[in-house]
Amino acid sequence: MHNKNFYNQNKFFIFIFLSYLFLIFTNNYVPLQVSVNMGFNDQVSYYQIMDFSPNLSETPITPARAQRFVLSYLIGASLNFYDLKEFYYNFYLIFNILTHIFVIYFLIKIFNLIFLDKKLSLIFLLIIIFNPYIFRASLFAPLMLNDQLFILGSVILIYSFIRNDSFYLLFGVILSSLCRQTSMVFIPCFCIYLLYNILFQKDGLKIFNINLLISIFLIFFNFYFTYEFSKSFSLISADYLIDKLSGIYLDDYSLKQLAIFIARYFVANLYIIILFVLLVSKQKLNLKLDFKFYIIFLIGIGIISQPLLAGPEDVSGNINRLTALASPFFVIFFAKSLTSKSLKNLFSNNFFLFLLLLSSFHHNYSKIPLIDNLNYFILIFIIFIINMIYIFKKKL
Repeated sequence: MHNKNFYNQNKFFIFIFLSYLFLIFTNNYVPLQVSVNMGFNDQVSYYQIMDFSPNLSETPITPARAQRFVLSYLIGASLNFYDLKEFYYNFYLIFNILTHIFVIYFLIKIFNLIFLDKKLSLIFLLIIIFNPYIFRASLFAPLMLNDQLFILGSVILIYSFIRNDSFYLLFGVILSSLCRQTSMVFIPCFCIYLLYNILFQKDGLKIFNINLLISIFLIFFNFYFTYEFSKSFSLISADYLIDKLSGIYLDDYSLKQLAIFIARYFVANLYIIILFVLLVSKQKLNLKLDFKFYIIFLIGIGIISQPLLAGPEDVSGNINRLTALASPFFVIFFAKSLTSKSLKNLFSNNFFLFLLLLSSFHHNYSKIPLIDNLNYFILIFIIFIINMIYIFKKKL
């Protein structure tokens, strides 16, 4: 039995390694200006911060991007110290790959903690790895490293919740909050979890509860500090936060823009939507679910809601990658909440793996020159329909 488990575990790690290697070799690598022209224009601001470091940027930057200066500034200062700034692009690629490896590492640890079997762990890992708006996009536009480190911080945060581990809680919060203002979503969710722990949990969580309070303070502090500090090199905009949360109601956009906006959301979250349909249609919820997993789900809802509230005018083509930031939260929730039988019935078909692999071939981020924007949407829609037919035809 021990040898069989060892053999299965080796196969699991080999498959994950080969899957990520496949992604590396089939990804499209382009110069900075090309990815900027494709919509990743945040990179221009990150490059300016990195290039001027260890000094502050002399070119004004939009407030939201300027507030995320810490990572780019530290990388720029380090490269400047060793006189390596001319190789910045290569270093960003390496940093992204290392971040991916740590994300996979902590996801595997989480799946082990929730006693998910190796086959299901593999599928859920592949849902993250083959989502083109997570790993592929970061290799296509490597200066978007903030997004990947936010995802890593989020995965570490989930790990801390499951283990009730204060060190990883604080580490995940600091990392996430320095990388993206999206971490403000954590605050109301932490408050709800803290209140629940105080009212219903045992005394064993006292230290963790104290660190939840500290985490709330840290998120507020990091937001305030980066906001105030970045004022010296950011464009003045008193209402940028309002725009980020109300554009869907206030902006003037066409019906066509809204349709494209929704379509992009659908494409980026294909397998999250499929898992949600499986949960709702078959009512396969694990009723013994710990409350912390509902908090994990709630954080995911918060992250995915912000770009939706910002609307088509503000977010535009960024809806794909911004909503994909919530993927780890949803993946962990569905891995724990859906019954193993329903998941195994859906994932047991090798055709499912083929469709998952096929969905990763983004028309820009992968080396598939025959696919364009519309064809990629059609491909994703066909994959969705096939999964829906399978879910409603089979007794999952």
